[in-house]
Parts: sequence; structure tokens; C-alpha cells
Amino acid sequence: IFEPTEGSTQSLSSKSDQVIVFIDPMDGTREFVEGRIQNVQCLIGITLNGMPVAGAVGMPMVHGNNIEIAYGLISPREKNESSAAVPLLSGVKMFDARNPLDFHSVKECISASGSTEYDDSTLRVFSGDSKKPALKFAMGCLENNVLGGAAPGNIQEADGEASHLHPPMRRIVAGGCGNKMLSVQRHFQSLSERRNEKDSSASSSPPMVGAISLAPPGSSSWDTAAPTAVLLAADPDARVTDLFGHALLYDGEHLLNDCGVVVSSGCVASKIHEKLCRGLCNEPEFCEAIGVELDEVAPVETIEVRSS
Repeated sequence: IFEPTEGSTQSLSSKSDQVIVFIDPMDGTREFVEGRIQNVQCLIGITLNGMPVAGAVGMPMVHGNNIEIAYGLISPREKNESSAAVPLLSGVKMFDARNPLDFHSVKECISASGSTEYDDSTLRVFSGDSKKPALKFAMGCLENNVLGGAAPGNIQEADGEASHLHPPMRRIVAGGCGNKMLSVQRHFQSLSERRNEKDSSASSSPPMVGAISLAPPGSSSWDTAAPTAVLLAADPDARVTDLFGHALLYDGEHLLNDCGVVVSSGCVASKIHEKLCRGLCNEPEFCEAIGVELDEVAPVETIEVRSS
């Protein structure tokens, strides 16, 4: 998949670096059991010093005779730089399936998963249908406080930004951690392609709204490493944090994402991401649902987001 290019042939690691490979042979076990096989993925992610830098997301049950693989490769930036990564490779490849599926069944399953039309001005929110309190609180904060305009705590908006920070929202129920994250990435790519086709100048175009995905505690490092690398290879300004706004850990020891996962791509989505995490940090009931004390939640660092 990762064919050599001028940018990808440079050395990304040294002997002192920590390189970990995270493999999930079946992400979306519940999706598989309940028949939503198009959401099942095979994930291989590679982290370098705690940051996902390479990923391959295999989708073996989307096409009848082919297996689709989305891939991404990045080079990390220094901590003081605005974006997290320098994209090196990003794309999709198709391979012949050794054991083809019944394409009629696959097509019906995909059709039942929902529409694929895109609306530039609507914030897409991908989340599961989990009954966990953490997801309920996060969705409530997003809908009522962040998008509803009654931001909690000391969060204040500049008047010029207010209209962009309250876009209409469309919630899409999607299973599988990797599937939700890849949905964010693909929505960003579709919006970018539409903008390029319109060939409009950045000064006249409104900020890109983009998409967000939310997941309560329950995922692990092997669920998020690969799709994070694929996402950052397509959008180096994308954000992947826990629900308090802190970076996910990839040290090979703390494998559970105990504080959930929130992912965003797009200028407006990134700002909403920040406000959501700040709001949840100030919510005692949410902290109780997560299982941490309010005083233990470290302040979220300011997220710098691009203006266009």
C-alpha cells in the first residue's frame, strides 16, 4: 500500500524512538453480530513516540468482489506548530477478495445504512446508539449548550464568530469506532473536493463546517490508532482527543480510552470540538459518569484552529 514517494522515504524514527503497532482484526464486533457488516473494519495502526503516524483501514464487507483499504502516512510536527502532522501519503486502494461476498446482501445492507448526500452548511455528528450516560451527557452538552448558544462556564464567543458556531446539526448513528472516525475523514474529503470544483477563493468562502464523531468510554488504542493516522493524512488540522480535550495515550500500557473519544475535521467543527470539551470539563454530572473528580480534570489547552 505504502509505495515509496519523495516524502515517505525519509527516516521517521531513530533507535531511541518508541514504535508500537496496534492491530484490531475486527473493529465493530456488535455491527457484525447484528448484521451491519458494512461497518466492520480491520485496523492496523503504527504510533511513533505516542502519536499515530501510519494507518491502514480495511473494509472487507463493503464491496462484493473487492476489499477496500484506506491508508495514511504522516510525519509529526513539533508541539509548537499549528497543525499536528505533515501529510505524506493518503488514499484508497481496492484489492480482489479471495472469498467474494453475496453482493446482493451487501448492497441491501449498505442501502439500509442511510443516505450519502452532503450538505456543506450542516454539522454532521457521528455517534453510536450506546445507552452509556457519558454519551448522553456529551450529546446533551453539544446540542443544548454548544450549538444551542448557552455555553457553560466562562466560554464567550466573538460576535463575528457566533453565526458560524451554531450550524444546523445532523446526527448519524454509526457503529464501530473506526467507522465513525473514517466517516469524519470522508466527509472532509468530500467537502474539500466540492470546494475545489467550485474554485472559489478562500476569502469569499465561509468556514468549512465539517463533522464530529463522539464515542463514550469503551474503545482502546487499537481502535483509534489507525483511523487517526488516516484522518490526519487527509486533514492535518483535524482533532482527536478524549471528551475532556486531552490527547489520547499510545504508550503500550494504558490501552483503554477511559474518557471517551471526540474527533473533528473542518474549521467550525474544530471550534465546536474545543467548546464541547471545555463545557464537559465544567460539568460535575459528566465527570461522575466518566468516573473522575471534577478537581482532577486538568484544564484543556487552547486549541488553535485555522480560520478558513
